Amino acid sequence: MSGNYGRERLEAAYEVAVKVVFYNIAGIGHINPTLPLVKLWVENEAEVFYYSYPQRQALIETIGAKFFNYGYDEFSANDFNPGKNFVQQTFPATQGILPYLLQQAERERPDLIFYDSMAPWGYCVAKILGIPAICTVTTFALSREIRSRTFARFGLQKDEVNERALVHLRQEYGIALESIDALGCYAESNLVFTSQAFNPALGETSGKKFYFTGASCERNEDLTSFPLVKLAKLEKEKKVVYFSLGTILFSEDPRSIRIAQSLIEAFGHRDDCVVIISVGGADMVRNLGPLPDNVFAFAYVPQIEILKKYANIFVNHAGMNSLNEALHFSVPVLVLPHSKDQFINAERVVELGVGKSLNWEQATARNLGAAVSEILENPQYRENCRQFGFDQELKITELTKLFLGKIRGEPCARS
Repeated sequence: MSGNYGRERLEAAYEVAVKVVFYNIAGIGHINPTLPLVKLWVENEAEVFYYSYPQRQALIETIGAKFFNYGYDEFSANDFNPGKNFVQQTFPATQGILPYLLQQAERERPDLIFYDSMAPWGYCVAKILGIPAICTVTTFALSREIRSRTFARFGLQKDEVNERALVHLRQEYGIALESIDALGCYAESNLVFTSQAFNPALGETSGKKFYFTGASCERNEDLTSFPLVKLAKLEKEKKVVYFSLGTILFSEDPRSIRIAQSLIEAFGHRDDCVVIISVGGADMVRNLGPLPDNVFAFAYVPQIEILKKYANIFVNHAGMNSLNEALHFSVPVLVLPHSKDQFINAERVVELGVGKSLNWEQATARNLGAAVSEILENPQYRENCRQFGFDQELKITELTKLFLGKIRGEPCARS
């Protein structure tokens, strides 16, 4: 494999169409923040190749990128270390799909690579072929200390499969990675879709640069199927409690319905509030049972619009996108962390005073009612949110100049 062709194309990058490759995982929370960036490259006549899972193909192609799978439609990181946490599957998956991705990259000859921080195969392709790379970080950017502590907290020890994968990457390609890099395989330049004030302190970064954009709220939402006019009339002089556990938890964890029903029990039939519930599917709406007049449940909710204009509190699962969007619009939160990085996010929410946190066992009608009421009645929570939602060091147009400069080989002016 040649490591020079990426540099050889630099001088010609403006005489022909720029080629950009994105490598991502399946999670919609990892893909959505990158879409405005993809759209920008497409609008600037770049040829964009986007690698992800087949269930995201339509979303990716809608904005003009060319979708590619990871060699076959049934690809799953689970195939390479079955039954383990996703964090323990990415290095074995990298070993498995890297030959295919290198072959593809030799054919595509990209000028720049973007890869998700939990897609180490993107890091490896860039390193092996000498292509400039940007790591997209849709979680917190985590220091070595926090990543090590998180590994210990959740018992993510390095097993034999990961040991073999790391040895293979080092011996075959000269790529030296550590187990903790599965929680953040960062590049020399990293794009973080949150505010620097909200992100935990990074400490020593070994020369790596992290660019914080704040929330990525530039996405098209379907407003035609949602009764915004009716909501606007209802919410006058009423508090709006918005509840969502993301796109998959209602279908994956049956406790989600119980928690939604507990919230309904706490706030249904009250004259001073409106409750909006997003459940991610028509079947789940029916599972909630009869709803009080002040409670509305939908398979789809235009979240940006609700947070921007209506919500007084957002009850959610501590997903990073949900938190970023809430803070961007100064909406305090009650978080119910479910897995992985969500516990780190929840701790940060409490630490900064932008909301409260309950675990799923604590999410009874009584506890939900008390926590939500406290946040609604104490204006300090909303005031604290204002400190963390708007410090956008780089806006999307500035990012264009930054990344074009990286293709040219120009030094980055901001860090």
